[in-house]
Amino acid sequence: MQSRVAIILLNWNSYIHTRNCINSLYKVTLVDFDIILVDNASTDDSFNKLKKEFINIIFLQTTKNLGFTGGNNFGIKKALELEYEYIMLLNNDVFVDSKFLYFLINYLDFNAEVGAVQPLIYNHPDRNMVWNGGGKFNRFFGNAYSIKIKPIDNKPLEVDWISGCALFIRSSVFIKFGIFREKYFTYCEDVDLSFRIRLSNYKLALIPSSVIYHIGCGSSKTTFKRKDGFLLPEVHYYNIRNNIWIVRSWLKWYEKPTAIIYYLLYSISLTSYFLLRFRWNKLIAVVKGFIHGFTLNYH
Repeated sequence: MQSRVAIILLNWNSYIHTRNCINSLYKVTLVDFDIILVDNASTDDSFNKLKKEFINIIFLQTTKNLGFTGGNNFGIKKALELEYEYIMLLNNDVFVDSKFLYFLINYLDFNAEVGAVQPLIYNHPDRNMVWNGGGKFNRFFGNAYSIKIKPIDNKPLEVDWISGCALFIRSSVFIKFGIFREKYFTYCEDVDLSFRIRLSNYKLALIPSSVIYHIGCGSSKTTFKRKDGFLLPEVHYYNIRNNIWIVRSWLKWYEKPTAIIYYLLYSISLTSYFLLRFRWNKLIAVVKGFIHGFTLNYH
């Protein structure tokens, strides 16, 4: 009998992270679920290793790296085709509490006005530090940011947006509002999706009783320090471009000037820093990201 929940894991050249995440999921209790593992055209043989090691998992593989958006969409389409009631998008660099899924599904089962929820996300290995306690959006700066403290009363908290790191959503919401915009590739795609969900007065919520632990930046950093540092230049490109896309698509006309000035000053500060450090690839990435944020179509 098929489970009500499909958990989608996206793997890209990260066998150890994905393996640890699956082993953590195997310890989950109270809720039955199926895992859909999407390999995003890995080149390190991690896909074959995972297929040999784990059974009872739905394995999919893309023909090229589709980014966070395209890779997850590949899995979402399969989950919708198989008619799962709920879909959980989960980063592969996380460890989960054994009851995390129970609290998420229980909340959606009894709160029809809520379209999607997320767990309280702590850092790993520093598990006392909150990585994401829900998403808020500052319309003055056009800036999406994460709450870094745990709710005092441990009660569900309505939020502005939900992190794609751990998004638990009704399949019917995906059908109604669409999946990720693939042009985003990575970063801010979860903010855009959250805003589309809220257009129809669906609420989004953080469930603090549901807990996971996130390593973070697994695919954004190199394992060794290059001339440009550990963080990849592409990170700055997508971060700036996609934040400007959020400003263009979701802010009212009178809110946009301050947000544009904010990202202009932010981009200038980054390029100045990279210029002083002779990090030319990152400097170019920032400039391209700023220009493309205003010139490229985000739909």
